[in-house]
Amino acid sequence: MVLRSSRAVAAFAVVFLGLISAPVPAASEPIEVQVGFRLDQVTNVDQKAENFSVVGNLVMGWKDEAFAFDPAECECDEKLFSTSQFEDYTRKNRLAWPRFLFYNQQGNRWIQEDVFIVEPDGKVGYIERSSLTLQAPDFNFVRYPFDTQKFNVHLVSLYRDNEYVFAVEPEYTRMGTQLGEEEWRVGPHEAIINSVKLGPRGEHSRFTFTFPAQRHLDYYLFRIFLPLFLIVIVAYATFYMKDYGKRVDYSAANLLTFVMFNFAVGSELPRLGYLTFTDSILILAFVVTAVTVIANVILKRLSVTGKEDKARTWDGTILWGYPVLYVLGFGWSYMHFFR
Repeated sequence: MVLRSSRAVAAFAVVFLGLISAPVPAASEPIEVQVGFRLDQVTNVDQKAENFSVVGNLVMGWKDEAFAFDPAECECDEKLFSTSQFEDYTRKNRLAWPRFLFYNQQGNRWIQEDVFIVEPDGKVGYIERSSLTLQAPDFNFVRYPFDTQKFNVHLVSLYRDNEYVFAVEPEYTRMGTQLGEEEWRVGPHEAIINSVKLGPRGEHSRFTFTFPAQRHLDYYLFRIFLPLFLIVIVAYATFYMKDYGKRVDYSAANLLTFVMFNFAVGSELPRLGYLTFTDSILILAFVVTAVTVIANVILKRLSVTGKEDKARTWDGTILWGYPVLYVLGFGWSYMHFFR
């Protein structure tokens, strides 16, 4: 297993500062580099850190006559190089090749296997299987857990796009059949080529492998929303009790339950600067329960002070007002987050 992260960063710094001594292609005719990426596995999605880890295969192919050779000289149909051998070969012969960087890489990139293949006519191929962690700064949890997230793998050329330009290799760019991620339903992938500006020296070609994903909702429906619904129903059933003191005890216990729910849900997400749909539902339940605790305390006070008729009048209002508050609250949340 070879660690390539430090080498890629060093290469980026050298190219960016313009210190590479190897020649590059003529600016008027950039070399087209066919790029393909096959995503084999999504090993982890860390929502709190806003990154994800993948295992994938990268292939690159281009033709540069500077790499052409006579098969009779080496008595071979093609030349195979490991990474270190290819670096020595290009340095010795003053050759350039389309160095690249996984632009949204976070941490190390672990190369399981890689090889360079050079053919007599100057065609060069690169094959790599690696695992790496990638940043996902575009995560948006506003509709959590009914949200759709976009995952991107950005590959950027370290040379400017007047020297090398990426193109999609369609037959190899695809998704694996068993991604190994049980929480998400992964959508169809797409490969995009565009240019990005890395600094004052011009634009660089970028290959982006992107795919959307939605959550499997069974977990959230049965582990969060169904228990929450049952707690709300049980809390409503206590209003048929005539003992206002016990009502205060039960509604206070429900208030603590909603606090625990809030911590349980919040532990799955980073500390966001905005509210999610689930946050709004939990806050609604928290507020309504807090109001019912206060209302039951008032009813208990009216009962012990001899104002039983007034207490029963208010009790009837609470009996129909409780579900109305929830209906209005759910309606506002839906309109706010899904329209």
